[in-house]
Amino acid sequence: MNSRPGEEMPVKVNATGPRNANLLARGIKFDTGIEKSYHMAFGDDIARGFYSYLLIKDGRGTIATVFGRKNLHHSEEFLQNTINYFSDYIDKREVASGKKFGGYGHFEIKKNLYDDNGSMLIGEAGGFQDDLWGFGMRYAIQSANFAARSIIDKEPYETLIKRNLVKKMEHSKRNRFIFETLGSLAYPAAYHLLAASKNPLKLFYMVYR
Repeated sequence: MNSRPGEEMPVKVNATGPRNANLLARGIKFDTGIEKSYHMAFGDDIARGFYSYLLIKDGRGTIATVFGRKNLHHSEEFLQNTINYFSDYIDKREVASGKKFGGYGHFEIKKNLYDDNGSMLIGEAGGFQDDLWGFGMRYAIQSANFAARSIIDKEPYETLIKRNLVKKMEHSKRNRFIFETLGSLAYPAAYHLLAASKNPLKLFYMVYR
């Protein structure tokens, strides 16, 4: 887009993040001497309905649990259980000296993809999130790309989103329903499917198609 020097560019995109929360995260960032390492775990005692993770790179570590809003009162319990679960890969003293943090996300299939100023809602400002386990980064990048295409190529933003993202989000919503319907069988079923598969990535592709 072109503009004259000193002329204010019109706001076209809203990427301010979620205004409401239906999934939450709690974790600790810490300094560590441990080598690079990436881990993820699932279980009702560490991240009910979602997942926990441990990421270590270049002397910095992050350990966190992700869970639904209805389990907010279990957040400290989930975090401590996550630390204990990953105890073979961390120095608990380093974790204890780290800094706690919290975060939140929002899943919603919106009918209106613009804010009150007419700006396109991208990322979690537009509710673009995965409803199964909360892997929303791909949706954030894709929605930003579609916003750019709408500005540059004059394609309707709603059309691009409905054509490319809404079906995926509806699919993730069905995944969440199936996962919660399975109850206590959900994690064992997921584990055995992945353990028995010769191509686990293909299974994930089916989930995140």
